[in-house]
Amino acid sequence: MNLGIITLCALALAVILSCTTSLNVGLLAIALAWFIGVYLGHMPLREITGGFPVDLFLTLAGVTLLFSQARVNGTLDRVAHLAVRLCRGRVL
Repeated sequence: MNLGIITLCALALAVILSCTTSLNVGLLAIALAWFIGVYLGHMPLREITGGFPVDLFLTLAGVTLLFSQARVNGTLDRVAHLAVRLCRGRVL
């Protein structure tokens, strides 16, 4: 069987499993890419992970952590209330 068809089936499987279970589709897709690339495609791991955007992932993880911390400690609520007060009911 062609490696491209196997990969496409694995992606469909990841999407279906993420819709029916609580599994994260991204983590499942990365795990399947590793399995297919290393064991079925006989590719080195460096070549498989070479296409993963590490910089974008770190930026998104950092921003998510920042805003979750700001929500937990109440900073986002304070900023929202201050912004509504500054508007004084004016809507554009």
